[in-house]
Amino acid sequence: LASSDTSFTISNCVYTRDQLKEDLGRRFDYAKEAEVVLTGKKRLLDNRAKSLTSAMQALDHARSQKSMLESQIAALEGQNQLVKASSVGSNFVVDNSKLAQSQKLIDDIKKQLDVAERVLPSVVTVSTTVVQRQQSGMFPFFGGPQTERQGQGIGSGVIVSADGYILTNNHVVAEAKEIKVTVSDKREFDATVVGTDPKSDLAVIKIKGAPAGLRAAEWGDSSKLRLGDVVLAIGNPFGVGQTVTMGIVSAKGRADLGITAYEDFIQTDAAINPGNSGGALIDTEGKLVGINTAILSRSGGYQGIGLAIPSSMAQPIMATLKQAGKVSRGFLGVGIQDVDRDLATALKLSGPNGVLLTEVRGGGPAGKAGLLRGDVVTKVDGKPV
Repeated sequence: LASSDTSFTISNCVYTRDQLKEDLGRRFDYAKEAEVVLTGKKRLLDNRAKSLTSAMQALDHARSQKSMLESQIAALEGQNQLVKASSVGSNFVVDNSKLAQSQKLIDDIKKQLDVAERVLPSVVTVSTTVVQRQQSGMFPFFGGPQTERQGQGIGSGVIVSADGYILTNNHVVAEAKEIKVTVSDKREFDATVVGTDPKSDLAVIKIKGAPAGLRAAEWGDSSKLRLGDVVLAIGNPFGVGQTVTMGIVSAKGRADLGITAYEDFIQTDAAINPGNSGGALIDTEGKLVGINTAILSRSGGYQGIGLAIPSSMAQPIMATLKQAGKVSRGFLGVGIQDVDRDLATALKLSGPNGVLLTEVRGGGPAGKAGLLRGDVVTKVDGKPV
């Protein structure tokens, strides 16, 4: 309501109406920007609180599993000792087959615990620093200068050679400005990216200087896994530290999930959470059969469906990345469609197996080899499709 020549004295400073109006407007803009920053920080703290809660639940689950296994061992050993004691100096008939079964179960449980301890040194924590760019100012969607801020990421990796090569997920190290690797004995090293393959979500990094005392994981054959086989998932969920969870192979060959361009996942119910990415999926022999990569979840945490890239896919990609730094894939020149029951019936096939060639590009490798549109491919190199 003041006129333009009205002056105001605030904290011994004299302002005209327009100066005060400009100053208050600037303060208001600062306050709005501060409100946006504080809202973002509050959202980040809320997410971290949820992640910490999920991490504590995963830790409690792991502790519960360990306690259950130790209790089973103690109970079974007690039963065996009781049977042996009761059979001494009496007519008590011992069922040696059941005694042997109990002893085998004890040995199997102990073996799982031994396997986990043996493989833990081969699984590392991968910490990254990523530069994030964003528009500054009150209205970032309308252009303006960009500001840079550093973000932190955490995942896992598997030592695949004693000279410091580590296999992990591409999304763990993508766009990383700095990579730190922490091994099981708490030593920390700088690492560099050797090669990445976004289409399979795999990457190879290497510890600088090739320090001594690194233990490489032993490769296993994922093609020999059966549904129901026991597997262990090792990684660093939510950054709480190395964690081992146990489950079974729930399914093989999971694809068309929209996670990567090339999918052939092992599905497991072993608890996998954010931070487990790039960690090891091992069998009961302690051999690496998969690289933990993703989960299917509505909450963002473990809900019983974990996915790992099988060793049969990861190992050759790793070798190529070490040699060339990237993967160059072959071109077949066909369009394909899965054969379902309806299609199998229409084509008078014996069952819903293989793929239908919906297109064969002229002059392409498939065309030159004699494949035609409408052919059904049931095997490649002797392996069922």
